[in-house]
Amino acid sequence: MIEIIHDALKKVVDEGKIPGGTFAYVSLDSQEFGAYGYSQLEPFKKENNVDTLYDMASCSKVVATTTMILKLMEEGLINLEDKVNKHLPEFPHENITIKHLLTHTSGLPGDDKRYKQCKNKDEFVKFMYSLSLNNEPGSFVEYSDFGYITLGLIIEKYKGSIEDYANETIFKPLGMNNTMYNPILKNRKDDCACAEITDARG
Repeated sequence: MIEIIHDALKKVVDEGKIPGGTFAYVSLDSQEFGAYGYSQLEPFKKENNVDTLYDMASCSKVVATTTMILKLMEEGLINLEDKVNKHLPEFPHENITIKHLLTHTSGLPGDDKRYKQCKNKDEFVKFMYSLSLNNEPGSFVEYSDFGYITLGLIIEKYKGSIEDYANETIFKPLGMNNTMYNPILKNRKDDCACAEITDARG
């Protein structure tokens, strides 16, 4: 099986469809890991390996944020039908529930690039709370980063550090020892795969 996976990865890398990738094949009897291609193409090529860290980006909504919210429910701290401002009194929209945030039906906009003008977390939260709704809560599905950031604020209210709570409830119990927030702050910058080249971030 591992040869099939390796050959498939080699094919898409050699065709230039992706720079590189890593993989794991786990069965009841064995665990096998492999890597092919590059973790970086510019300004020079860097060999990929099984320790390469990839940005999970919005997968963190499912893997981390949603799971932590469900853990808070399990602990009896919140409920799906709770209004958000029950837990975050300064949240301005009275009819939005936790369920709306989880299902992207809150009516909050998907994105608004003016957030880039914010200089710190307090300014960002104030900006986010100033946003008008695009739709009535529960009436339309619109993927919203702001909705999930709001869920993060609820997690922080009850558990403090999101990262510490994710480690405690998800990453460590599942042996996800290389899954983390802020890898640069953990001296893992050189292990990170480059995902893009931008004027803003390099």
